[in-house]
Amino acid sequence: MRIPQQRAFTLVEVIVVISVLALLAGIALPMLGTTTNDARVAKLVATVDQLRKACQRHHGDTRQYAIEQTGATGAVKHSLSAPQQAEGWRGPYLDHALSAADNPFESFVHVHDELDVNRGGFDLDGNGDLDLRGRGNVAIFGNVDEESAQRIDAALDRGIPGDWNETGRVQWRRNTLFVLLYVEGTAPPRAPQGG
Repeated sequence: MRIPQQRAFTLVEVIVVISVLALLAGIALPMLGTTTNDARVAKLVATVDQLRKACQRHHGDTRQYAIEQTGATGAVKHSLSAPQQAEGWRGPYLDHALSAADNPFESFVHVHDELDVNRGGFDLDGNGDLDLRGRGNVAIFGNVDEESAQRIDAALDRGIPGDWNETGRVQWRRNTLFVLLYVEGTAPPRAPQGG
């Protein structure tokens, strides 16, 4: 009785299959990274909107600008999420204290009550003058790369003339993103429009 021979793959066939798999991985992995970054940008824009609304409600109730800081202890650094003694406070305005989980870039997020935390204020119309200075709410997100910051700026400041990093509600410096949230008497940031 004769045993049938089994055919094995040749070295050339194995190399061809490995080459095709490497080529497919080279195409798919960058697209996966883009999808992940798209999700991070979208989450940060949604967090900005949530913080903006919380700051507006807080200011409307107390006539004070909020402070909320990742990792801080004590109610004074959590005026959006922890009970306060401020007259008119009807919070909490957030359902939890801010944490690194609220920053899709896996770092701190703070809400400050001064607009001069980065460049001394904000140029909202692109004419080179700081239109808003002094008191107001600014969100600060750590670990945001420049490309993502530009995409966040495009979502929040669409159509504002001038350099993306010098004008509008978004500023970026050394992997830190600064976003204007709320100043009494100013219009809220425009909602991001598709895509």
